[in-house]
Amino acid sequence: MSKREWREAEKSAGQGRWEEAGPRYAALAERARRVMDRREQRDAAALAADAYRRDDQPAAAAKMLLLAREGGRDEASDSAQLAAVLLDAGQIDAAYDIASAALLRASAAPGGDPVGTTLALDTLVGLCLTRGEVEVARAHLDRLAALALPGSELSRRFRAAQVDRLDGLVSAAEQAWLALAAELEPHAQASGPAGAAWSELGEIDLLRAAFFEGSDTGGARKYCERAIERFDRALACWTRAGRRAGVFRAEAWAARARAVAGETLVAPGIDRAIAYAIERGMPLLEADLRACRAVVKGDPDDLLHALDRLGEAPLARGRVRVLTAELGGSADLELALTELAPDGPWRARAMRALGRRTGNAYLVEEAATLGAAWFEGV
Repeated sequence: MSKREWREAEKSAGQGRWEEAGPRYAALAERARRVMDRREQRDAAALAADAYRRDDQPAAAAKMLLLAREGGRDEASDSAQLAAVLLDAGQIDAAYDIASAALLRASAAPGGDPVGTTLALDTLVGLCLTRGEVEVARAHLDRLAALALPGSELSRRFRAAQVDRLDGLVSAAEQAWLALAAELEPHAQASGPAGAAWSELGEIDLLRAAFFEGSDTGGARKYCERAIERFDRALACWTRAGRRAGVFRAEAWAARARAVAGETLVAPGIDRAIAYAIERGMPLLEADLRACRAVVKGDPDDLLHALDRLGEAPLARGRVRVLTAELGGSADLELALTELAPDGPWRARAMRALGRRTGNAYLVEEAATLGAAWFEGV
């Protein structure tokens, strides 16, 4: 083992230079494998996997997790991380199976495995929400709450806010994310979670603005401006964390908010971000960025490609169909209503889009009424 090479890898990771840390730890792991130093192999490979995931390289991260397992490391937390990596790669159903197995292993561990249990539950909640299985997500949230650990409680609060937003409890979700952002943002090691909270807050404002369209353009612009401020906060946090995917998302959503506010924009930054997502094999990120570019350009063509990337993500598919209709494209809004059944606010947008397309004034009015009720006070 070279202490100098370990120090260099640790320095890169400590400074958030994940593009350097990943290859350095990976080289240490591969060399340890050749000389049959199983302990160094599994430790270096696990650290390489973490760095590669932070550097948006899910395939490389998965390879390192398998190398760590080959070296004798087979913890529930590693399986949970592998599930998260597979989610980044768009393999949602495979990720769900692995995270479920990780939870069973952590629960059966002698003396318990609170870290593995927390990671598995958090990953499973995220996967359930991606798959539109909100009731299952609620059950996992109850288990997170029962752990009553500092890390599990932060995770529970963030995920519970996501469920509240789906339920239309938008004010409660906003207050939860504001509190989390205030707690996390001062701590450098929590910059990523803080960025995620600010991104959720920006998306709330942009969703709020959508219910003003055609009736109160001044109100819509006000919420778009606040959304831009929140995405800028997210951008600063993701930059601090060294997470380029988060940076690209925050920039793209800020551009999307500006477009909704009426600005005319070009989208070279989003173009580069989409190329990055394709290169890194991250179809869910690619779909999200394409949706932003479609709104910025006012052209639904990108959304057809986005839909192709979302085969295992019904809520995201439904939202893409609604955006397609709102931008004047052809979309199956009846299917969108089914896909968005667990997502109250977006389902209301689907109702409004269907009402406008069919001339059904009742659907349009009902969507407006629901929007006003959900977003009151936000």
